[in-house]
Amino acid sequence: MIGAARLDGALAQCALAFGLSPADRADLLRLAVTRNLRKGQLLFSEGEPASGMFLVVEGLIKVFKLAQDGREKVLHLFPAGETLAEAALFGEGRYPATAQAVGPSTVAAFPRQSLLQLLRDRPELCFRMLAGMSVKLKYLSQRIEELTFQSASMRLASHLVAELDRRRKPQLRLELSKRELAAVLGMTPETLSRLLSSLREAGVLDVRGRTVTVLAPEPLRRLASGRQAAHDAA
Repeated sequence: MIGAARLDGALAQCALAFGLSPADRADLLRLAVTRNLRKGQLLFSEGEPASGMFLVVEGLIKVFKLAQDGREKVLHLFPAGETLAEAALFGEGRYPATAQAVGPSTVAAFPRQSLLQLLRDRPELCFRMLAGMSVKLKYLSQRIEELTFQSASMRLASHLVAELDRRRKPQLRLELSKRELAAVLGMTPETLSRLLSSLREAGVLDVRGRTVTVLAPEPLRRLASGRQAAHDAA
């Protein structure tokens, strides 16, 4: 059972809640219905009518589209403290992609009609949430810029540095398969394997299956910033 404090803590750290007061968050959370998802369970499918938006409270949700050949293209990963499917509330009302739990996860669902009614009744809350949306859009534009202009080695290093800062310990357990991680980082699985091998040989990482231990964080940070080439990271 997820307590009220845990729900509020997850909502407080998400971009959508930027500028919201504790009272505002409490009003939103009165609408929330928690859902527990097992590994691999779908939260929603592409083209499905949008029933609401979601807040990840625990676990990890991936959003992806399927190519014509059946291959999966991961668009984004949503860890605890992030919201997803906000745009579907105000657009044509259908989910543009599929969302699936990477591992056991808990989400708070905000029913579409109830949330829209709250925003109609509280226009000032609507404007504050729009400010939060602008923060999220800024992050997504930065993400697009990274995929466009950063080299593959910089994207991998940036991802590992972000995980290092988020978890605050050198040993990182990859929650995605290497194929899924490669898709998120905009590279082939072969390129990802080659880069991980290069960083392992340089003494920056220790890679054992899905467990990656950062042995030398500073060279990794230099690589993420573009100040060092992958083969020089030692």
